[in-house]
Amino acid sequence: MKAEQSRATKPTGQLPAGVYWIGDLSYVIEDWLGQGLHRLEGVHVTREGHSFAKYVTEQGDGIFEDNDGDDYGSDAGNLGCIPIDAIDQVSDLGHLVRFYSPFVCRWIEEGGFICFGDLAIKTDSLSDAEYPDATNLLQEQSDETNFEHAAEQPTCTASAHIKIDPYDLMDLILRDLILRDEAEADSDTQLVIHEIADLLACGGRLLGYVDYDDELKESLISIFNLVFHSGLDEFTDFFRGYLVFHSGLEDKIHDRNLEEGRTKTELYAFLEKLDWPRIFELCRRHSNVDSVARLFHAWTGFDYSAERERYPVKAWDGTPSWPMEDGKYLLS
Repeated sequence: MKAEQSRATKPTGQLPAGVYWIGDLSYVIEDWLGQGLHRLEGVHVTREGHSFAKYVTEQGDGIFEDNDGDDYGSDAGNLGCIPIDAIDQVSDLGHLVRFYSPFVCRWIEEGGFICFGDLAIKTDSLSDAEYPDATNLLQEQSDETNFEHAAEQPTCTASAHIKIDPYDLMDLILRDLILRDEAEADSDTQLVIHEIADLLACGGRLLGYVDYDDELKESLISIFNLVFHSGLDEFTDFFRGYLVFHSGLEDKIHDRNLEEGRTKTELYAFLEKLDWPRIFELCRRHSNVDSVARLFHAWTGFDYSAERERYPVKAWDGTPSWPMEDGKYLLS
């Protein structure tokens, strides 16, 4: 018991499942000193309401390695774990990590290990302490656990983490904006909003935006405009055409019908019966202008509204490219 207690000589806490950036928090929080975050250890909350964890490194500034063999640079003597949507910028001096369940944040004195879930970063290079066994770091908070008392240790679970490539994370975040409530929709609607999410993710390679030519930037802004800013009629009209010509939806509809024991539905008939206002509402529920603008700026360094002014999207004239009559498509 005594050995276990020595593993937590600094405040212990828990963070929820999600995608986090791990590294020196001074790299990703602009008002680092102004918020007094440099003085904190353990789990705390930013003034914007984001929970994060942070610990001081044993040897101050330097480069520190985790139990995956990856390095973390620090110029402010700390390493922290903060949600991706809480940071001002993305720094390659840390790593993006996805935790699949709530995880414990703690400090292990011997070796100066800073631990987030089963990820352990050694910050005392002079120590010969070995990395702790990952299974012993997989912790969760029980109802009785009080993390204000370091000696009270949480119990083990079968959680884990995975490192995420920034490009893959960009896709994940963009898709999540419009798939967060997909369980509320019927299977046909889910099929369509997945296709819309795929289009957005495919067009949302924001990390390379600074190097894009004007034509590619204009194309990307037009996709964002359709998904996040267009009206219901324009949204519906565009995606009817997209789903017919570009998505491969017809094969997916056929496979879905076979899987569910239904007869094959023709693509046009399938699109006619969809509840487009419902699709529109689900795609927009979490993708408000503020969230999109913050995301765009965090990954490109460009102001979203300024880029939309620079590459204005031609206003839709209200003329459907896929006209309908009595609920049926007028096919050419």
